Amino acid sequence: MLFDITTSNINLTQKPSGIEIGRIRSSIYNRITFSNMNDLKKIVLNHAFCSCNCTGLKKENFLYSNIITLDFDNFTGGKEKLIELIKYLNKNDIYPNLIYETYSSTIDNFRFRMMFLLMRNIEDSQLYERIIKNIASRLGADAHCCDAVRMFFPGKKIIYNKLKINNTDLFIELYGDPDQNICTPKINNEYNNYVKDGHF
Repeated sequence: MLFDITTSNINLTQKPSGIEIGRIRSSIYNRITFSNMNDLKKIVLNHAFCSCNCTGLKKENFLYSNIITLDFDNFTGGKEKLIELIKYLNKNDIYPNLIYETYSSTIDNFRFRMMFLLMRNIEDSQLYERIIKNIASRLGADAHCCDAVRMFFPGKKIIYNKLKINNTDLFIELYGDPDQNICTPKINNEYNNYVKDGHF
């Protein structure tokens, strides 16, 4: 199966700042098609990217995507809680495919990005954004990093990868509802108990 991602042609080894960020933003135009996890690992460890096929960083530049990326900046519990979260998602037929630690991550402030590969493309940018916002709200990811053409910086190391492609229709069913309240998401009983029990 093939996946499309749009990247910068600038190689990065640390988090950029200032003028360099503007230079990177203007260089996001390389469409890369990949079919295996090794190719994706090389991208997220070396280049800024958008998790979609796009012609620029404006919403109207979005073409389609079969990749979802979530940004976790305030994840409490460290890697042990992350393992529990992965187990919970897998139990519900949702499979994180790659997780990488960001440049800003520290021992006291664990930060990472979680990527999901989907079986088919989503071509509606509004639906795509709704899915990202709802799953981010449900899982505690950064709800401000949910625009369709969001640029993500690479990270310093891969901490998890699994090639089990996700069912796009399941994501649409669970997270594509326009009536979901982003601030107070509808949480099923199982997930609610999961939170109460301190697993996440």
